[in-house]
Amino acid sequence: MDPEISKSRIFRKHYLNEKLHFRVYGRLASSERNPEIRRVMKKLSALEGVHAGLWKMIVGEAGMGSSEAVIKAKLALFGIVRRLFGLAFTIKALEYSESNLMKKLSASETELKLSAKESNAIRRIKSSERSIETPLENKVIEYNSVLENIRDVIFGMNDGLVEVLAATVGLAAALQRPHLVLLGGLIIAVSGTLSMAGGAYLSTGYEKAVRAASSKKVAHTTPLKSALYVGAFYILGAIFPLLPFAFGASGTYGIALSLILTSVVLSVTATVIAVISGISIRRNVLKSLAISLGAAAVTIIIGAYARVYLHLAI
Repeated sequence: MDPEISKSRIFRKHYLNEKLHFRVYGRLASSERNPEIRRVMKKLSALEGVHAGLWKMIVGEAGMGSSEAVIKAKLALFGIVRRLFGLAFTIKALEYSESNLMKKLSASETELKLSAKESNAIRRIKSSERSIETPLENKVIEYNSVLENIRDVIFGMNDGLVEVLAATVGLAAALQRPHLVLLGGLIIAVSGTLSMAGGAYLSTGYEKAVRAASSKKVAHTTPLKSALYVGAFYILGAIFPLLPFAFGASGTYGIALSLILTSVVLSVTATVIAVISGISIRRNVLKSLAISLGAAAVTIIIGAYARVYLHLAI
């Protein structure tokens, strides 16, 4: 591929990304009730507009192409993300996509053979992002306790999915009757919920005490709130592996449905965790699936052996 064409495509991706962020921040500002957050969102929108202008200058009108339909679709998607996960997570998601693009650009700058004009423009954008954009984004996130609650939600659900899936498919490999698998899974889910909620309550309380003792900023969340979020979403996550058996599926068919359903939901939770943590989505999804399905495989083998050697007929 012609290096100039490759460079043009990379620059166009950055331009479209900044244009999208300009539109998203503008829409978020218009729907924000808190005047301080609205003011910061407007600043971010204006800043992204400046960055989009710099990328447009680098690419030139000839390299723009048609992009409005794509931007409108992504704008709608971020609107849904805002409703489901809140403002802080939406900003994290925007920051995640921008960070990935910048990492790829930095890794390939020597190969792209940038002109002096291109290098200066990119340097200005990077400097602006470090000194102005990132502090503004962090300021908005600090105003929101939702991100901390999302961590409790996602990690609670993730544990519920992984732990109850392993137990449920192990029981399904040993027992023929789906209502017994369901009963066993529910007992494990309830005990896990109480254990996780209690652990979250204690750990959050310890964390707040340590932060207060060291004069650090105390987290927005409370031990009780953390326990409620972790417990509620642990039991919610536990429902998915159990659903096929609740509807009468059994044996290999029930196990397969449980694995598929749990894998889909687990992939979503792993994606959210990756965005919050700033790590690779693909790597985190694959790691989560490998751990979950690996644990399930072990319990299936144990259950199958128990059925054969203990002569279980229930």
